[in-house]
Parts: sequence; structure tokens; C-alpha cells
Amino acid sequence: MEDQTPLARLAVEAHATAVRHKSAHVGAAHLLWALCRTEEGRRAVEERGGDYPAMLRLLGDRFRAQPGRPGASPQYGEDFHRLFEALGQVCPPSSSPLMDAGVVLDVIISSCQEYPEVAAALLHGNLVVEAGPGDEHSDPYANFDPFTSQQAGDMDGEDEAPSPGDEGTEPSTFSLEDPLEVVRAAAAAQMQDPNVAAALAAVRNLTFEAFEDRLEPVVGREREIAQMRAVLERRRKPNVLLVGEPGVGKTALVEGLALDLARLDEDSILAGRPVLEVQMGALMAGTRFRGDFEARMRHILEMAVEQRAILFIDEAHALIGTGGGASGGMDAATLLKPMLARGEMSVVLATTPAEVRSLVKDKAFTRRFQRVVVDEPTVAQTCVIVERSKEGYERHHGVTICADTIAFLVEAMDTAAPERRFPDKAFDALDATAAAARERGAGMASRADAEAGVLATTGLRIGRPTPADVALARGLESRLKQTVLGQDGAIEAFARAVRLRLLGLQGGTGCASAHLFNGPTGVGKTESAKALAAELNIPLVRIDMSEFMDAHAVSGLVGAPPGYVGFQDDGLLIAAAEANPRMVLLLDEVDKAHPRVFDLLLQIMDAGRLTAPDGRVATFRGTHLIMTANLGANEAAAPVFGFGRERDPEQAMREAIATHFRPEFAERLTTVLNFAPLDHEVVVNLAQRKLSDLVDRFARSGVVLHIPRAVAEAIVTGLPEGAASGRRIARAVETRVADAIALDVFTQEGPGPFTVVLEGEYAQLMAA
Repeated sequence: MEDQTPLARLAVEAHATAVRHKSAHVGAAHLLWALCRTEEGRRAVEERGGDYPAMLRLLGDRFRAQPGRPGASPQYGEDFHRLFEALGQVCPPSSSPLMDAGVVLDVIISSCQEYPEVAAALLHGNLVVEAGPGDEHSDPYANFDPFTSQQAGDMDGEDEAPSPGDEGTEPSTFSLEDPLEVVRAAAAAQMQDPNVAAALAAVRNLTFEAFEDRLEPVVGREREIAQMRAVLERRRKPNVLLVGEPGVGKTALVEGLALDLARLDEDSILAGRPVLEVQMGALMAGTRFRGDFEARMRHILEMAVEQRAILFIDEAHALIGTGGGASGGMDAATLLKPMLARGEMSVVLATTPAEVRSLVKDKAFTRRFQRVVVDEPTVAQTCVIVERSKEGYERHHGVTICADTIAFLVEAMDTAAPERRFPDKAFDALDATAAAARERGAGMASRADAEAGVLATTGLRIGRPTPADVALARGLESRLKQTVLGQDGAIEAFARAVRLRLLGLQGGTGCASAHLFNGPTGVGKTESAKALAAELNIPLVRIDMSEFMDAHAVSGLVGAPPGYVGFQDDGLLIAAAEANPRMVLLLDEVDKAHPRVFDLLLQIMDAGRLTAPDGRVATFRGTHLIMTANLGANEAAAPVFGFGRERDPEQAMREAIATHFRPEFAERLTTVLNFAPLDHEVVVNLAQRKLSDLVDRFARSGVVLHIPRAVAEAIVTGLPEGAASGRRIARAVETRVADAIALDVFTQEGPGPFTVVLEGEYAQLMAA
């Protein structure tokens, strides 16, 4: 068609329009429709103050109301030849390849009195036309009857179109933008049937939106669309069941099918068949009485048979049971079965692999569908899809997005959100990237904008670390040592591993980091986890693993399997991951948990995700996993009898860890840190810190305490040998200091504040 003249191309488009609407003849009105469908024609109408959407609506109404001949090729009518000959005089075949749409429109306007339908459309579109005899002030559309395709009045201007407020006239609640629904809308207005109105409101005409260029182009799915077309062209069972994970683009595939069918020539089996999307939620809304849903669904099915439409129903698993209810009404699947059995219509269903099982149970229903699997596109395919579909996002945000930025954000989303699917997660990141560039006031989205887009979408930071992250990583070790005393070696190794995560240099696809803290009780293992959460300013989630010593208790971490009590409740791990994209997950006393727990932790450390029994995937990519244990600590502290040499505590704990955990579990740990017992000087400093906390608590009650260091020494000296731990010291401060002085202090009379110096009898009390 490249070598045709503009006028010839206009004639071809007019013929294609008649084919799509199953018109018996190609008339002058089809030429006007074809002109208004071009960019130049629309511009010409707008320059003359016209409303081309209104013209298209009226013409579409008339095309659908006229009796048609489905399957037959329309013939060019006499009015078409007359108008085409008039246009040929101003647009000869030797003219420029670019058509002057303004000249063509002027010719149509000047001769519109010869073509009533053209005149009606021009007048309805607010274009000035010359009135014929007896036609002053008349609106041809006002008296048009879509059921008989005849004028209801005499077009003499004496009968005005009824207004919505006139007595006996029910105002129409339907949008007449869709030519495939105008007849049904008018019928609903006449019958005043609320179920018919609700049925039409639940239908979205994808074919009309394709004609109006409202649908986004579908890229990289040619194979799947070709499969769908091949199934829909069958003589028997021309029905498709799309099965794919959420986010892979099942709905976009159907929109691509509508775009594809809109471009078919008249010889195709599928030419002229509209694609209608049925929104089941809207169809169910307001069904108060038994039979309402059946009436709405039957109306849609009858309309689909009459129009030879292809029905598209998303969330196909909802068909089973929808509309049935406890009153014994028929569900949507039951209503569909007879028409599917007779082959009167084509249906496209879409669902996920997890939800398709509810459909498969109904063999009589699913055997009439051909399954088309929609796979997730690869990273390379997603880059092509996003690159070809970016124009809408660029136009919306007013920025330009280059190919390098798209490649970076697709790769980043593949790493940061493994639980989600392409291309949906890539488009979410693209939208956030363009928004970040717009907020920055830049004309082009940069890599930094892409990093911000990924952060906004997933909660994870990807790419070059920010100056704040670098400063945090540089001082992390020293700040942790100030909080956790006496464990310098373990804290240094811990800080190095976390620092790699802060700088974005960690390897693998698992969680951010995984650590096993092993050592005696009260030496700083839990305190280290709390200190890390405070430094990173992220939540600390603590789970006591001693509660999961039995095999059946493991379900409390991920949720109960289907059929068991608590299936609808989230497990602790799943709930924590969904609530906190970034967190410190502390599994206390993990050595007491059942061995099945370690199989779950393997998935977190290796793949960075965990699957719930209902199929949901929780990601742990931003989780710092810290497990505490007390393996081999008692054996290392036990005395050695006889002539044997003294036992090495480090070696004893390493042997206990190797015995308790399987090799594949230990190999996935980022660090295995043994926390050593606290020496005397560290214990005294720790006691002094606890006493300082006590001073702060008394100060809030109006009491000023002065505690010399000798009190801390006395507390440590009073502990049994080998019992020096953080918890023991905290308990000693409470019992030997706070409890000893509290009653004496608060029984003093006067408004205060009071000053108490722990010396004399109090100091002797401490030493006792």
C-alpha cells in the first residue's frame, strides 16, 4: 500500500471500516470516518472548531444500527462514487504523497447536503454546514433511531430532541463512545432494566480502544499472540486459557490481540470480531436478589453471540462459584458451558498456575479450552520490551530515558526483586525512575534516577553507595565496639561482612548477610544484633527458636499447609519479610530448634526468599540474618582432669558447630563468630555501664545518685566464680543496689531533689 495515493489509501480505509462494522455498502460516511481517523484529518477538524470524537460516535452509531451482512464483502455505493469523484478533482493521482486533509474536509463540507449521514455527523461535530430547505436549526442526530436506522421525525425542526428532564423520558446513563454498545445502551434506556445497564457497564470494548489508539503496544509477544489467533480460528473449541505468573503480561497479551485483530484484512476468519473484556467484580456489584447475576451474565453472552465477540475474563478462577451463592443460583461457569458446547462464541480466560487448579477440577468446563502458557520474559527480552514501550512513560513524565538506563534498572530489578515477575516489575521501576528524574528537574533520567527508582520500588539500595552509606560503613566497627564490650575480634569480623553489604559488594543472591554467633550466655551476642539494627536504623525482629523444638511447630514460621488449622495465618518469617524489606532478623538460641528449621533457613541464605503454603513468595534480600547458639561453650569451660592438656575453647566450639549443623548449612553462613568469655576488666566496665543506666533512671524520679567505681568492683567481686555475664551483672545491679536503696530514698520527706552518695553503709552493703 506504500505506492498508493493518499486518496486511494483513504478509500481502502473506508472499505476496511465497512468490513469491521459488517456494513452492506461502503458509503460517503465511511470516507468521513476514515478521514477523521487520520492525524491530519483530526487536526483539520479541530482547526475548524469541530469535535471529531462526537462525529465518530454518531457515525459509529449508524454503522452498527444498519442491517449488515456478516462475512460478505461490502460493495461501494453510489454516494461513495460521487464523493470520491468530487475529491479526485482536488486531489488528482499525480498529487503529492502527503494529503491536504483540510482541502478534503472542505470539499466534504461543501457537498454534505447530498449525503444526509455526512451532514448529520458534521452538524453533530459542531462544524458549520449549510442548511437545506426546511432543515434550519435541526439536529439530525437528535431524532435518529438506532433500531430502525430511520429518522423518527420529519427533520423539519419542529420536533426537538427530548431532554433528560422531560416527563416520561429516562435519562441514559451510558457512554456512547463505544460503537459496539450503542444499540444495547439504547435498548437498556428504553427497557429501563437495571441488570442490562449493569451488564453493559461491566464490559470494556478493547477493539474500540484499539481503533482509538488507547491501548499500549505489545512488544516481544508475537509467538503467544500467534498461538491465541490459531486457537481462535478453530472450528471447534475456539477458546483460550492463558496461564502465567502474576505480572508476566496476560492482560497485555489480550490487548495485543485486539490491536492485531484491528489490523486484519477482510479475508481473515477473525476480521471484524470485537474483543470484549468482562469485569466480573463490576458484574457482581449490586446483585441483591437471586437471578440478578444470571440476568446480567446472560445479557452479555447473548450480546457476544450476536456480535460474534471474543470475551476476555481475567482472574478466571473466579468463574467457579461466582453468582451461585447459598441460594442455589447458577455460577458463571455453569452459564458459559452450554454456549461453549455449541461453539457459539469464543472466550479467553486468564489465571495463574496456583489458581488454575480450581478450574481444572471442572473437567466439562476446561476441556473446551486450549491452554497457552505465558512465560516470564528473560532479562534481555525485558530490556527490548521496556525500550519499545517507554514512550508513554516519557510523555507522561516529560523526561527521556536512554537504553543504558533501562538496561541497568532491568538488571537491578532482576537482583533486587526475585519474587516478582518481568515485565511488570520492570515497568514499576521505570515509572519510579522517570518520576525521580522529573522531581529532580532533569530532562533525561540518569543512572542515579534508576537507583532511586529501584529503591522506591523494592526498598533496597542498588548501585554506587551514597556518601551517607560510605560514612556509616567507615565508622561501623568503632561504634559497635563502643556498644559491645570485650568482643573486639568477633565485632571486627562482623563489621567487615556488614560493610560489604552497605557498599553493595556482597555476592550471591541470598540474604544481605548471615551470621552465627556462638558462645556462652550473656557475652554480647544479642546485644550485637541490637547494636547493628540501631546503627543501620532498621527494625530488629527477634524470634525465640526454643519455641520450635518440635517438627509440627515449624509451620509457625511459614504458615500451616492447606487443610490445616491456621492456613490463613502468616508464619512469623513470612510476616516479618512482608512487613520489613530491610531488617535485622535475630533467631535466638537457634541450636534448640528442630532440624527442619535449618532447611527453611537454607532457602533464605541461598536464594533470599521463602515460599508460603499459599504460594506467596517473601523476599529476604535486605535481611541481615543473625543466629545465636551456645554450642560447645560448656565443654570448653569444663576443667580437664588427669594428665591431659587444657582444652582449647575455640577448638571445642568449632567441633560442636561442625557436629550440630550440616555442611551445606555452615557453608552458606557469611561468618561464624565465637564470642569469648568476658575478662575481669571488661566485666567491671560493664557493671559501671549498668550503674550509669541506674543513675539515669533515678534521675527521672528526682533522685541524684553518686556511685563510685568501687561499687562496680564490689558487684563483680560478689559474683560466683565463672558467672560473669551481662545478664548476671544487670541482675546484681537491680538486687544489690536499686532494691537496697529504693525504699530508703523514697521515704525521705521534702519536695526533693535528693542526693544520695553510695558510700559508708551503702558501700559496706555492696561489699557484703
